[in-house]
Amino acid sequence: MTLPSPAHFTDREDALAAYDALWQSGGSQRVLNIEGMSGNGKSTLLWFLDNHHPRPAARLHLRLDMESASVRQGDYELLDALARQCLPCLDAGAMAAYAAHKDVALAQAQAIRAAPAEARIEQHVAESSSVAGSPNSITFEVTTRLADLRRQARTDLLWELCNALAGLAAREMTLFVDSYEYVRHGADAEFRAWFEEQVLEALLQTLPHLRVVVAGREDLPFRADRHQRATLRLWTAGESDRFLQSYAMDDPSLLAAIFAHCQGHPLLTNLAREVWSAGADVGRPLTPDELRADINRAAAAQWLVSRLLERLPEKLRAAVRAAALLRELSLDALNAVLDAGDALTTAEYQRLLRFSFVIAPPGQPPRVHDLIRQTEEAWNRTHEPARHQALHALAQAYYAQLGDGAGVDTLYHHLALDADTAFARWKDEMGDALFNFDRQAQQALLEVARLPERWAELNGRQRGDWHHLRGRSEYYSDQWHAALDDYAEALGLFR
Repeated sequence: MTLPSPAHFTDREDALAAYDALWQSGGSQRVLNIEGMSGNGKSTLLWFLDNHHPRPAARLHLRLDMESASVRQGDYELLDALARQCLPCLDAGAMAAYAAHKDVALAQAQAIRAAPAEARIEQHVAESSSVAGSPNSITFEVTTRLADLRRQARTDLLWELCNALAGLAAREMTLFVDSYEYVRHGADAEFRAWFEEQVLEALLQTLPHLRVVVAGREDLPFRADRHQRATLRLWTAGESDRFLQSYAMDDPSLLAAIFAHCQGHPLLTNLAREVWSAGADVGRPLTPDELRADINRAAAAQWLVSRLLERLPEKLRAAVRAAALLRELSLDALNAVLDAGDALTTAEYQRLLRFSFVIAPPGQPPRVHDLIRQTEEAWNRTHEPARHQALHALAQAYYAQLGDGAGVDTLYHHLALDADTAFARWKDEMGDALFNFDRQAQQALLEVARLPERWAELNGRQRGDWHHLRGRSEYYSDQWHAALDDYAEALGLFR
């Protein structure tokens, strides 16, 4: 949850001290891993460090959000993102060699892609019925050549970038890397290895005053000689109270009841504050007696969402319920699943986006926080199955009419409607992506099926198929060890 102002930030003394220690360690520990559960404030902490934590005026901040599919799946987008942020601080022409090298790589890639269209394919069928020179064999050759070019160009471009950044070697810099779980759980082991073993290594070597902060849910890259760890704990009662008091909530019994209900979880505490605020506007204030103690996180979240909905105007209530079932929020998509009388205006849509549980990563469409999305998905499937099916059917139809560019969203809603049929389709599309060596399609398909709210609906056999096909994707990307790990996981599930 990114806050409207630093006045509402509840001090994370341990994490802030760990960040400050990066600058006091004499350079021996230069990377800070910030780990924490979903909704525990990792992105908020990075936002605070980036925008509000005291720093020398000359210290430069760089940002990478790994939730961005283009950063993870593109050939050179990650390097471009770093280059764009550093460019204003560099001398004129410092990036010329980098830009020229990238232009050459892009031209070479285009030439490789164009070659099959110009080639005259002759198929020769041997006695074994194998086909030489077939479209598939040429696709394999093209993809292999493109992969080889990408690997070499990434290495070369990284060092061209570092050569340009050498002019900033004396300057203090921090690189904030958010949502790292998308890298660790994603489909591209090659990208993960490249970023952890080459990009971070090269940047730390080139920029002696660089510090790196990596935030994610679990399993962050770690080297004992260089990394510190800071695990974000839940708020104490005092921290929860201070956060709520920053919004002029001062009833001690209500503060205590909110803490007992939310158990110090930052996202849920903020959601409780929104229930209180919405209730105050309509004469239905949140009271201590309503809140519950000793319930699990999913139940606490679902209860708060339901109480918030009760206090909202009907039109906004319908929009929130629909938004929780969409993978990404856009005004057109929302209005496609809402009744005509409930369609939102632009102003009403902007009001929806201001809720604490709606997040908008830089360069990405806004979406409901996954903790709330998973909770609402499970509750609606169980308690309002007809409405659940109707909304997903409308969403599937909306994305289907947009064509191939919205294929992943179409599949996302199909999986919610009929997991068995949709997963069979997913396997077919994944098979096509493997056959055509379409790396980006493989990653997108693997990621959409692995989203928690979709993964929960898959049976053991289907999860085994997912691991098996991810293993094949890694195998064809020369990631042998990762492939073997997935094959072993698949074998265990198949048994």
